[in-house]
Amino acid sequence: MLAACQAEPRHARPAVAPPAVALPAVADAAPPPGPVALGEQPCWYVRLLPDGTPILRFGALSSTNLHAVVLPGVTPENPVSDPYATFMDERVATGRRSLRCTVHSMEASGRVHADVAIFGWQDKSGDVWFDLGDLLVERGLATRR
Repeated sequence: MLAACQAEPRHARPAVAPPAVALPAVADAAPPPGPVALGEQPCWYVRLLPDGTPILRFGALSSTNLHAVVLPGVTPENPVSDPYATFMDERVATGRRSLRCTVHSMEASGRVHADVAIFGWQDKSGDVWFDLGDLLVERGLATRR
């Protein structure tokens, strides 16, 4: 009986076009970024943009707190290399502590200019932090402007 079922020709379903779905405009996809206070504050790595710009979260879990961050004087390789993306996704994203951001300015577009420090370790004298831009340049993953 099983052989008889397998021998029967399968009937193809008629091709039906999927229903048209209205996609939201890019501006409607996420609310505009909210303001970021100047000075030092904790921040968290979220992801990379295709051009290598990191997206960081400042404050509470909300899409209005996500900002593209420009590291002053540092330019990532273009196109973005796999080692750069791996470093950001593994070393920066999985740190034991939040990042420490010193915000200098914010553009009207929501892009933030900030120095970002990443936790290194803790010893007898206290916490040791490294400048993210310096680490990227030292490892050959970015250049100084």
